[in-house]
Amino acid sequence: MQPEEERLEQIKEWWKEYRLTIIIGVTLGIGGIGGVNGWLAYSKSQSEQASDIYERLTAAVVEKNFQEALDSWDELSDRFSNSNYAEQAEFMVARAYYEMGNSDQARQILEGLLENANQSQNVHLARIQLSRLLIANREYDSALTLLSINDMSQYESHYQELRGDAYLGMRNLDEANAAYARSIEALQPNARSYRSVLELKLNETLVDQ
Repeated sequence: MQPEEERLEQIKEWWKEYRLTIIIGVTLGIGGIGGVNGWLAYSKSQSEQASDIYERLTAAVVEKNFQEALDSWDELSDRFSNSNYAEQAEFMVARAYYEMGNSDQARQILEGLLENANQSQNVHLARIQLSRLLIANREYDSALTLLSINDMSQYESHYQELRGDAYLGMRNLDEANAAYARSIEALQPNARSYRSVLELKLNETLVDQ
């Protein structure tokens, strides 16, 4: 047998022995790529659907169409409870309940966020919103207790402002003045336009003395 014919016979024997392994490997490889691409497409679709519901919910709250907002929240919770939009939606629903006059339900939602939020920024935002609600209800001591944390992160200006609001409600003008001053000092560079609001609050503590 010529060398070329011998090599051809060796290739045939090798193919007979390993063809199943090669076919399975290629099939799995193609399936894996298809599976990854399919999962990415599915995830994108799910995210887009959750986003659409969240936008509909937000618009409904702004337009004070509260029943539509609650219906959208139910849909988002049922279908996309693990999405990032689910937590954001709870803030909007808490606002809806508050504007509907149901302060207790709004408070319950914010307390749940404070306890269970997955993102640290949402924990801060829940504490800030809950403190505002407590101050609006004249629960000043409870608000101050809630605001008494060591790590205020980038939200220190908000925390100090709310501490000032609580002290002002209690007519403790010295403490309110000090808190507003700290709020101004901690103001983020990109929020300078809010300085005038804080300065008005600060001046209010001086006028009333």
